[in-house]
Amino acid sequence: YASPLMAGAMDDPLILVTDLEVRDEKSVQHVMETIIKETGQRQGVLICKEIDGFALATLNLNIQQKKFALLAIDLPKGDHRQKLEDIALLLGTRVVSEGNGDTLDKVTINDFGKAKRFICEETSSVIIAANDRDLLGSKTIELRLEREQEPDPKKKKEISDRLAFLTN
Repeated sequence: YASPLMAGAMDDPLILVTDLEVRDEKSVQHVMETIIKETGQRQGVLICKEIDGFALATLNLNIQQKKFALLAIDLPKGDHRQKLEDIALLLGTRVVSEGNGDTLDKVTINDFGKAKRFICEETSSVIIAANDRDLLGSKTIELRLEREQEPDPKKKKEISDRLAFLTN
């Protein structure tokens, strides 16, 4: 989690997956307003590259005042594009990406994925996905074929790790 106030669990949250760094409160407010306007829910999850500054302060204040629980999850440092794509696949959504010209102040409800349950702890999070089994099944078949054809043991291991992530 990005803050100790964000430890906990949620049932049926909407989850936004992005490779953006979140620093300003306007972006966070737009995400919260989109969820409330479209669903009436007052909870959600933001999986992002990094969150800090006024954005983090805004989330903490809303959680403390019990107005809105938007849990923010910082990704570990490094290139995690593939991990974000896999998470988005599990959630039935896409990655809101700087590379596509996306910004958080323009997200719509269609940019959010859904999960049955989300559990957030200090050093790990668990997503119990409510995904499209056919889509996930075709991706795992594709990865198994890719693994069989891959000659490099290191890349084979990476593909096996992705398969484990998607099927567990």
